[in-house]
Amino acid sequence: MNNSTSFTSGNDVTSTQNTVSGAHPTAPNSFERSTGAEFGTTIRLAMQYVQKQKVMAPLMAPTDRIFSPDSPYIGAQVSADTGKNGYSVNLFATDQPLPLNSPQFNTAQYQYADRIIGSFGAVQYPQSMSAKNDLYLSPAQSIAPAYIAPPKATTSSVDLRNGIVGTEYTSSASTTYLPMVLWHEGDWTFEVWDGTIDEDVRLAKEDVAYLNTALLPETYGVFGENLAGDGEHTTVEWVYGNTLYSDFCYGSGVMALKMAVSTRVYPSGQIKP
Repeated sequence: MNNSTSFTSGNDVTSTQNTVSGAHPTAPNSFERSTGAEFGTTIRLAMQYVQKQKVMAPLMAPTDRIFSPDSPYIGAQVSADTGKNGYSVNLFATDQPLPLNSPQFNTAQYQYADRIIGSFGAVQYPQSMSAKNDLYLSPAQSIAPAYIAPPKATTSSVDLRNGIVGTEYTSSASTTYLPMVLWHEGDWTFEVWDGTIDEDVRLAKEDVAYLNTALLPETYGVFGENLAGDGEHTTVEWVYGNTLYSDFCYGSGVMALKMAVSTRVYPSGQIKP
């Protein structure tokens, strides 16, 4: 999925107060794997907009409302493509309620790390194999590809705890995406790169520790975490049938995982389509 924030603006509904820790200490965590999870108001309004565009892909959205950066409100910018049967929803931290697809989201103040929460969306393909194959592409324009082909580099094993052993990639003729830590859990592939090797290993251990307490969608998936100077840019992608789902978090790999773990079919709340 494209992580760009320059989508076509729209109008009508209004963003509402975000139930984040700090703003609402009593707000329930809703990322348990059950059909009882609830969609936050802003997410619900964004998905209602997508429904009106008659996108054919089965709709899914995160129910976890512990977003970062912490803010009293969140705003949403929605793009729906009926030709490609896809949609993308960008989420922003705001100081006041803003309409869905507000033109303000295209201004400079909403391009900084303290405003960008992340995004989620889906693209439907003609065949399930096409969707699965797209998991393992490395789009050059993405600031956080969900998957990068392992480089030809010096490797060694690394203990990521909780029974997970990964592979360190530390040196190569090409320095792109190095160093890197890669590991597998079930049908999922995980990669952390672009920090020092110690930083990559530390973040990988944090991801593994969280995954020891939560369950990602039970299907094929990929996870890519880029340790950039302004945040841990992270993309998570997975496939159900012929539809590829994704979420992107600007500042935290664990939060990107929480969004994926909490994602449910909209509006039923079912775990998978």
